[in-house]
Amino acid sequence: RGTLVTYANAVVATEKRKFERALVQASGNRIAAAKILGMSRATYFRRAKDLGLIGLKLPSSNGRERKPAL
Repeated sequence: RGTLVTYANAVVATEKRKFERALVQASGNRIAAAKILGMSRATYFRRAKDLGLIGLKLPSSNGRERKPAL
Protein backbone atom coordinates (compact mmCIF):
# COMPACT_ATOMS: atom_id res chain seq x y z
CA ARG A 1 0.00 0.00 0.00
CA GLY A 2 0.99 3.61 -0.46
CA THR A 3 2.17 5.95 2.22
CA LEU A 4 -0.49 7.78 4.18
CA VAL A 5 -0.39 11.41 3.06
CA THR A 6 -1.47 13.78 5.76
CA TYR A 7 -2.26 17.42 5.33
CA ALA A 8 0.90 18.37 7.25
CA ASN A 9 3.06 16.17 5.00
CA ALA A 10 1.47 17.70 1.91
CA VAL A 11 2.17 21.22 3.17
CA VAL A 12 5.82 20.36 3.87
CA ALA A 13 6.25 18.76 0.46
CA THR A 14 4.70 21.78 -1.25
CA GLU A 15 6.92 24.19 0.66
CA LYS A 16 10.02 22.14 -0.20
CA ARG A 17 9.16 22.26 -3.90
CA LYS A 18 8.58 26.02 -3.66
CA PHE A 19 12.00 26.54 -2.04
CA GLU A 20 13.74 24.26 -4.54
CA ARG A 21 12.16 26.07 -7.52
CA ALA A 22 13.17 29.47 -6.13
CA LEU A 23 16.72 28.23 -5.56
CA VAL A 24 16.97 26.92 -9.12
CA GLN A 25 15.47 30.16 -10.48
CA ALA A 26 18.08 32.11 -8.47
CA SER A 27 20.91 29.93 -9.87
CA GLY A 28 21.68 28.61 -6.41
CA ASN A 29 21.90 32.01 -4.74
CA ARG A 30 20.00 31.60 -1.48
CA ILE A 31 19.68 35.32 -0.77
CA ALA A 32 18.14 35.84 -4.22
CA ALA A 33 15.88 32.83 -3.59
CA ALA A 34 14.69 34.47 -0.36
CA LYS A 35 13.81 37.62 -2.31
CA ILE A 36 11.93 35.56 -4.92
CA LEU A 37 9.93 33.98 -2.09
CA GLY A 38 9.30 37.40 -0.51
CA MET A 39 10.99 36.67 2.78
CA SER A 40 14.03 37.86 4.69
CA ARG A 41 17.32 36.02 4.47
CA ALA A 42 16.98 34.92 8.10
CA THR A 43 13.47 33.55 7.55
CA TYR A 44 14.63 31.74 4.40
CA PHE A 45 17.52 30.05 6.20
CA ARG A 46 15.38 29.10 9.21
CA ARG A 47 12.66 27.54 7.05
CA ALA A 48 15.18 25.84 4.75
CA LYS A 49 16.86 24.30 7.80
CA ASP A 50 13.49 23.15 9.17
CA LEU A 51 12.69 21.58 5.80
CA GLY A 52 16.07 19.82 5.60
CA LEU A 53 17.17 21.83 2.58
CA ILE A 54 20.44 23.20 3.93
CA GLY A 55 23.24 21.53 1.99
CA LEU A 56 20.95 20.83 -0.97
CA LYS A 57 22.91 20.16 -4.14
CA LEU A 58 21.76 21.53 -7.47
CA PRO A 59 22.39 20.00 -10.88
CA SER A 60 24.69 22.09 -13.03
CA SER A 61 24.64 22.53 -16.77
CA ASN A 62 27.43 19.95 -17.19
CA GLY A 63 25.54 17.27 -15.23
CA ARG A 64 27.64 17.55 -12.07
CA GLU A 65 26.14 18.54 -8.76
CA ARG A 66 27.07 21.84 -7.16
CA LYS A 67 26.36 23.51 -3.85
CA PRO A 68 24.17 26.60 -3.87
CA ALA A 69 25.85 29.98 -3.37
CA LEU A 70 25.31 31.79 -0.11
